[in-house]
Amino acid sequence: MTSLENEPRFRRLRQWFEGLGGATHESVEVYLDPVSGVSLRAKPDSPAPVTGMIVSCPFAASLSYLDATAKKDRAAAFPPAFMDAVPPHVVGRFFLVQQYLLGPASHWYPYIAALPQPGDYASWALPAVWLTRSETAAVSLLRGTNAEVAAKTMAELITTEYGHAAALLDLDADEKAGYTPALYDWAYCMFTSRSFRPSLVLPEADAEAGVAVHEDSFSVLLPMLDLGNHAPAARVAWERQAHKASIDFSSLDACAAGRQIYNNYGSKTNSELLVGYGFVLPPTPTLHNDYVHLRKMGGPSVLMSAGASGESGGPPPSFLLGLRQMTDASSVVGRGRARLTRGAERSADFGRFEDGLLWDILLGICSGDEREQLTRYAAQKFGVSGDRPMEDVYAAASVAQLQAVIMDMVYGDEEEDDEDEKEDEEGDEEENEEAAEKEQFCMEKADAVRQTLTYKMYMDCKTLRSTDAESAATDKSGFEKLAAQYREQYRAVLEAAFTSLSGEEYESDDD
Repeated sequence: MTSLENEPRFRRLRQWFEGLGGATHESVEVYLDPVSGVSLRAKPDSPAPVTGMIVSCPFAASLSYLDATAKKDRAAAFPPAFMDAVPPHVVGRFFLVQQYLLGPASHWYPYIAALPQPGDYASWALPAVWLTRSETAAVSLLRGTNAEVAAKTMAELITTEYGHAAALLDLDADEKAGYTPALYDWAYCMFTSRSFRPSLVLPEADAEAGVAVHEDSFSVLLPMLDLGNHAPAARVAWERQAHKASIDFSSLDACAAGRQIYNNYGSKTNSELLVGYGFVLPPTPTLHNDYVHLRKMGGPSVLMSAGASGESGGPPPSFLLGLRQMTDASSVVGRGRARLTRGAERSADFGRFEDGLLWDILLGICSGDEREQLTRYAAQKFGVSGDRPMEDVYAAASVAQLQAVIMDMVYGDEEEDDEDEKEDEEGDEEENEEAAEKEQFCMEKADAVRQTLTYKMYMDCKTLRSTDAESAATDKSGFEKLAAQYREQYRAVLEAAFTSLSGEEYESDDD
């Protein structure tokens, strides 16, 4: 783990950065980590754990679309037709290419020289670029996964965006020749893997550019600050400092001498990290990041009939399936992404699935009368008997409250339910019959959902198995190793879900 502070490109970067008003914690240095590459750490000789402000990046050092726009003291970086017709995020990438081509004449030369360089393709290419560069072996390992779909979508978008923008780039032939697809790929990867949303890091508006920063129609590169790698559990803060025109990155964790200092990119699964940042996190007993994104099914978004008042309770367009229970302490992303408040623990077979998916499937299998019956059962929790008009049911609680109770009735942990039943055993015979009827009804719905999910998991496991590819290469590329790691962790999620639902190990028809 070598310090990079004396390497010329990082020494030049720091001098430039500090000359613009930037600062780093006195006990923080840039170093080369054997796993995460160029990173930030507390100096090995730091006398105390490092916490608080780690990097203060001046806005003058940032690089984005805004720097390509016309200002009072400069013309726009590209012809008007280009600036008017090309989306801001694409202009930003072309601007980074322009500054790279300028070399030492660029204001950002010390920063760009410290980035992974275009010629060192293996150090920066993301899965979308694997497709454009014909990385056949690595791409084949993404087949049947979420990353395959996302990478293909982004690869098509990159090609389309570049073609459209290049056609509008009205420059001298020799100058235009420098804006190659390969350099655009590089710029795409730099912005995708290192940038920040402007709404989080820049002043609220740039009046001269006429751009509302809160729209996030482009992204921002922040030198030095972008060296912080991701840890899902890292506690951090990004704070705009108007008085010194900068953005401060602070760690709320105390980092011991010699240990890496992490940033936190937010609630991102391994599929998102692979496609957007080029890495995945391996599971440990205390933390996992393995999830499968499942698409939303069709059907209505709420259980109640039209005319119900209150929150809609509509599910999101996609849902998560985790390697472990969503409420497990190691499921950082799962717990953070929960769509519905869980009043009770989910049973073991349903606990890996995001509540939104369980809700969506329940809607799909219930008839209108069955939805009404579930709603009446839920209303009993709020003192409304089952024979009251539906208007009274909706008046007793909000849609969200009724929905939460229904989720607990259908998917709640049976052991917890058994404890509740023991407390109610003294009820009269009629009440016990009603309770048994409700329990039977909810069990039937849970069984129907279980069958639906079991079939879905079986088919997804089968698809993944059918797209497995044997690589004859003994010396696999870094991309292949990364894709293979992701594939096996993805497979583990599907097979664990199938086993918890069916009680059996997954075996394909060919086994």
